[in-house]
This record gives sequence, C-alpha cells and structure tokens, in this order.
Amino acid sequence: MHSFLLQYPAPAIGVTPNEDNDENLSTDGLASDSANISSSTASKEEKEGQRQLCMQPLPGTLPETANQLSNAARALLMRLLERDPKVRMRSLRQLQQSALYMGFNFEHVKARKVSPKSILERHFPQNSEMDEAICEADKQNFVAFDQAAVIEN
Repeated sequence: MHSFLLQYPAPAIGVTPNEDNDENLSTDGLASDSANISSSTASKEEKEGQRQLCMQPLPGTLPETANQLSNAARALLMRLLERDPKVRMRSLRQLQQSALYMGFNFEHVKARKVSPKSILERHFPQNSEMDEAICEADKQNFVAFDQAAVIEN
C-alpha cells in the first residue's frame, strides 16, 4: 500500500493533556465520551451531539454551514481548497471565469471606476432593514472607507 493512501487519525479535540492520553482516545482517534461527558448525567442525545462536534468534515467536502452559500460560491471554495495543485484555482483569470464573478467587470475595478462603497451600497441599499440596524456610531467608523490611503514616509 502506498504511503500517501494512509490516513492520519483525527485530532482528539477536547482531551486535556495528561499522562493517560492513550486511555482518552478511542480507536478512531476521537475523544471518548467518558472523557468529555459524565455518563451518569448525560443523555444519549447529548453524547451523540458531543461526538458530532468532535468529528471533522471529510477531506474534499465543505462543512454543513456552506449549504447557506450559493452553488457558485461553493464551487469557488471547492476549487480554491482543492488539494491537487494541478486542479486548484491558481490564477486571476481562473477566478474571473468562475461562476461567482461572471457578472463582475474587472476592467472597472482596474480603472478604479468601482469603489468598495458602491459595491456595499448595491448589496445593502440605503434605508434598508440592515441600514436601520446599524447605529450612527458604527457608520462614522467607515467615513474614510473610499478615501485614498495616505502613506507616511
């Protein structure tokens, strides 16, 4: 068997370092339930929930929180996080051609016709629910958002 096919065990999350670390690890490399949850006070559902927290996502997959993203955003993440360097996204041209950025004009960005503030205003219009939720003090923090940077020598 090739050495690159061997998988390393997942880290024992939640295990405190001590002399008896081997006793706290189960055969699959995860922390045992008894090390994290007292069996006398924890229900079966709580133990299963703790086990799910310790489990890492499979290589080549995104966590469940990525389900909230669009298909284009998930595809872009998968290409950026690809393990094989021959398949991984490596250039600006590949990024520009991804589905997430198909409607985006990079020439306007290069010519500085598009400002970061205008992009934010397009996605979060003025007088929207999000705008009302932001307090005036927070708005003042971003007054100079579009101003050119001053470089001091």
